Amino acid sequence: MGTTPVALTIQSPYDECQIINQLQAYNTWPPNDEQLDLMREIQYSGNYYWQGLAIPNTTNRSFAAYVTQNGTAIVPPGSYVTGITSYASQGEAAAGSVGTFKFKLVDKSTKASIFYGDYAYSKIVSSEMQIGTIYDAVPTDQGSNQDTPFGTSLLMSPFIITGSGVLTWEIVNLAPVANVIQLLLSVAVPIGLRSIGQVVVSKGY
Repeated sequence: MGTTPVALTIQSPYDECQIINQLQAYNTWPPNDEQLDLMREIQYSGNYYWQGLAIPNTTNRSFAAYVTQNGTAIVPPGSYVTGITSYASQGEAAAGSVGTFKFKLVDKSTKASIFYGDYAYSKIVSSEMQIGTIYDAVPTDQGSNQDTPFGTSLLMSPFIITGSGVLTWEIVNLAPVANVIQLLLSVAVPIGLRSIGQVVVSKGY
């Protein structure tokens, strides 16, 4: 004699976007909150996983004064770049308040640029992980009027990687001295057999 399965519902006071909804940097006024909509859509869909992409890699992140470097990075096709974090060993005083370097990001297949074909200054489009200039060594929250958000800068709209899955980058050191520069892109990678490293090969007949 069998038993009838009983559906069990667990009530939780939180949903899967609770952390996103509570980000203080985006909770200053109602329209500002809309910048989180992309992250909510990705999270609720359940079709993506997070992957961090560091560019340049550890072998070429040292820049001489005013030097430009470029390269490529492999990203699974169909991925979205959703946020950018940056680091530079030289602070604001080295190049001014716009940031210590500027950069481009371009999808190789479509030639589409994340910044409409031009460079963007690091401080304007990314969250700078610069200790001792913009932020304290240990970020603190000292009240609603003294918050110092520390983390990735979220994009208002996604930048999709298509076709060959190749992202090209170009970085210009704006400092008059040597600079160690690196970007960390937050990438939403589609979940699938290929994206998780499992490619199914079947015999044809």
